Amino acid sequence: VATCFFQSTKVGERVGASNVSGPVVTVFDVTGAGGEEEEDDAELAACSCSVLHRDEHPSPLIPLPSSHCSPRFCCTVRSPQNSIWQYLLQPKTMVPASEFYPTQSVTKPGFTTYAMGWFQQDYKGHKLNFHTGSLAGAVAIHAQLPDRKFGIYVFENLDHAELRHALMYKAIDLFELGGTTDWSASFKTMYDSLKIANSKRDSANIPAQILTAAPPLKLESYTGVFEDELYGSIKIELVNNELKATLNNTLHATLSHFHFNTFKTVYTKKQYPADYYNFQLDEHAIVTGLAINGIIFKRKEVMQ
Repeated sequence: VATCFFQSTKVGERVGASNVSGPVVTVFDVTGAGGEEEEDDAELAACSCSVLHRDEHPSPLIPLPSSHCSPRFCCTVRSPQNSIWQYLLQPKTMVPASEFYPTQSVTKPGFTTYAMGWFQQDYKGHKLNFHTGSLAGAVAIHAQLPDRKFGIYVFENLDHAELRHALMYKAIDLFELGGTTDWSASFKTMYDSLKIANSKRDSANIPAQILTAAPPLKLESYTGVFEDELYGSIKIELVNNELKATLNNTLHATLSHFHFNTFKTVYTKKQYPADYYNFQLDEHAIVTGLAINGIIFKRKEVMQ
């Protein structure tokens, strides 16, 4: 039975015992964080190992070295049975290019699918499973090349720093499949072009402003809770004579009058472009809804 062995590594160092025939996981940690980061690396490596090792372990327990024992993480990781992993990684739907990661315009895969939480594509004749994750101030990617028993995690401490994709493909080239492509340069060119295209699109969506069109209602008349069954709720409140929006209790924004019943909305997360909220009125000049990029949120509650 092959045994996974992991150790904390420097950026780009391959993880695994040289005399072990089990899966190999490469950990790229470019966050510069300390503290419990080493334990986190071991846990995440074990997760990847459980996927890559699913055909070889008769037991659902995967051992880890005692150096990585901690009160919150046992020295074994319970892995789902092989049949469960097969289900999780079985493609569930085809993904068109417009809904896949933009990196596909450079890697040009023959297929793009989605499983249970995993994007999938072919790369140099091999199946690649991967998914990204993003939080405020941090991004990551986790990927596996199952038939080569290779896995990788990349962590970054900058919002949407797309170096993660470049590191993923570079690691696969370097450790497994070969190749000298400068993925960082290729993806930077692609993302720069995409940024310009998105900027032009956003500019085209800005309505022509009529400077003399004052709001027909008092600001408090626009307050309330607006809901859509798919996109959730938006709470509009009047705070210090400014309209403030809270989207699904997580995203916040400030509204400033643009013209008529349209308000320019600037989000606290600066990576989001401004939107233009258009309040819908009935024949009695009562606000009944809120239109955002063609989506109508119906007013469900009036703020007191």
